[in-house]
Amino acid sequence: MVPNKKTTSPIAEKLLCLQTTLQKMGNVAVAFSGGIDSTFLLHSACKALGAGRVIALQGLSCLVAKSVSDRAERILEQFFAGKVDYIPVSISPLTWQEFVVNDSRRCYFCKRRLYQILKVEMEKEGCRFLLDGTNVDDLQAERPGLQALRELGVHTPLLDAGLSKNEVRHLAAAAGLANHDLPANSCLATRIATGKPIEQRELEQIERAEDLLSGLGFSGCRVKPLDGYVHLEVQEKDIERFSKSTTRFAIQQQLIDIGLGRAYLGIIGR
Repeated sequence: MVPNKKTTSPIAEKLLCLQTTLQKMGNVAVAFSGGIDSTFLLHSACKALGAGRVIALQGLSCLVAKSVSDRAERILEQFFAGKVDYIPVSISPLTWQEFVVNDSRRCYFCKRRLYQILKVEMEKEGCRFLLDGTNVDDLQAERPGLQALRELGVHTPLLDAGLSKNEVRHLAAAAGLANHDLPANSCLATRIATGKPIEQRELEQIERAEDLLSGLGFSGCRVKPLDGYVHLEVQEKDIERFSKSTTRFAIQQQLIDIGLGRAYLGIIGR
């Protein structure tokens, strides 16, 4: 009788692959945003390499809401104090003309500029590899920024290990990372319609409006100005609560006060 071989789950095999890959890298820098992908990647790098061999680089600019950068700082303090060196890097994307015009290649130009800057910082710190938290699900949508990562030799260990977003969330929850169920986020420029130049004033309006909605309990919302009105996206679970008349009228008035137009709600939700 042939004994049963001990089997491991697919997600456990992917985690082992991730750890093995990271262990071979030595000192690394992680492009950190505070989102779950980069947080779990940072956690995995610390576990594989140990304290003092991992740094977290975060690009800060007008494209990153203050609430997002503040949350990232809290995550670092809570889970990575004494384990990683954190280096905030100030960038000025509104000086990049190819980015400001906001054509279909905006994300490519932004990622290429950003990661070139992060690579310079990485090399100053003596790191050989720059890591990004791209996962398998990111291949399902058009992501021009991925081309920039490949051109610059930025490594994507989560993707290479075959990990999906849900698998990353599962592993992050098992590791005790408090932001494992955090809604997906992106930079403020993604709220502006392609072809419309990106301006500081509109970015500030979007940030204020999303902070307003988040403060009312609608986390993970999106505010997208377009042709004199504003398209709102809230999580599907929040649509019914958002639809209460008192809520809608109050939000509409505050959006007008911010300088945005009449609001329309996406009926599908995020």
